[in-house]
Amino acid sequence: MIATEAVNTMTTSTGKVRLVCQICGRCSSPRPSTRMWDMPGGWTVAPFPERHTHRDGSTGDLYYCAGHSHGGAIGHHIREYLDTPLNASR
Repeated sequence: MIATEAVNTMTTSTGKVRLVCQICGRCSSPRPSTRMWDMPGGWTVAPFPERHTHRDGSTGDLYYCAGHSHGGAIGHHIREYLDTPLNASR
């Protein structure tokens, strides 16, 4: 599943949370929460205050999937999966 908008998490109909990779838009499997011990293996978080608004309009923590964490984001742009003004200069 890939996100279609600039969000950092998506809530399921059952109240669980999917983390969204800020590079590729990949969504994690549903999790009970966004706490560190509920994160999928290999995913990482860049913590921000809950009310912090990023340039793309998303708020709060930023997440990286296993493919883009630990240096895998080098050479990639934020929200590459979206056709936005932030990516127009690529």
